[in-house]
Amino acid sequence: MNAIITRENRTVHSGNHLLIDPVNHTIGSDPHTINIDLAIKGGVYKTLLNYLPRKEAQTLLRLIYNPVVNHSREDLIAFAGKDPAARGCWKHVFETYSTFHSLFQHRIAHELDKLGKRENSKDVTYLEKMARKISEAAKFPAGIEINPSAQIGSGFVVDHGWGVVIGETAVIGQDCYFLNCITIGARGAEGNLPIQRHPIIGDRVQVCGHVNILGRIHVGNDVIVQPYAVVTKDVPPFSLVRRGFNQIFPRQ
Repeated sequence: MNAIITRENRTVHSGNHLLIDPVNHTIGSDPHTINIDLAIKGGVYKTLLNYLPRKEAQTLLRLIYNPVVNHSREDLIAFAGKDPAARGCWKHVFETYSTFHSLFQHRIAHELDKLGKRENSKDVTYLEKMARKISEAAKFPAGIEINPSAQIGSGFVVDHGWGVVIGETAVIGQDCYFLNCITIGARGAEGNLPIQRHPIIGDRVQVCGHVNILGRIHVGNDVIVQPYAVVTKDVPPFSLVRRGFNQIFPRQ
């Protein structure tokens, strides 16, 4: 985990041998990209049908289609490009990876949660309840728990995943890579106060297993957090966080 993998240095193939460029593809022009989008669209629709009649599911699909597909496409390409076991095959990831599908379900739940929220209201709307049901169901296959309100940038990969928890007000940037047993959480119970309780994490951050990042802190871009680290204070960009409590050093 020494090199940062970016959108500029990864290549993914659409099947067993066909190559696509994940940086320069354009929606609607690359046939392999269209195939990815169709697979994602079908997955969104199938999820909605678990909770809604067909006509209502079709209506909601139109409302959440663009953000879910745009994020999930980059997630899928990132999974295929960063995990050697995926062999660069997005179809393999989409059809078999429970870790990808936990994040995919979060993308759906997050958009429903945003649609359902009412400013300055304590009532829980039907869409918020549905978002919570989706996120609760998504926990079990891979052991990944993501609050529907958590904001996660595209190109996110949770590899292995078991024991990952991401809290309600957490913000995670683009192209981040997480392993297993990671908590992005608060430092204590805050009751029902509408405040930022969880970390804000920048782009291209890599977090190894058995790590706790806690509280209202900022983790800068291009940070690597090594296994068994506990982080409770701000981390500058291009830092290395070593095992232990707030062991923060510049990256060499």
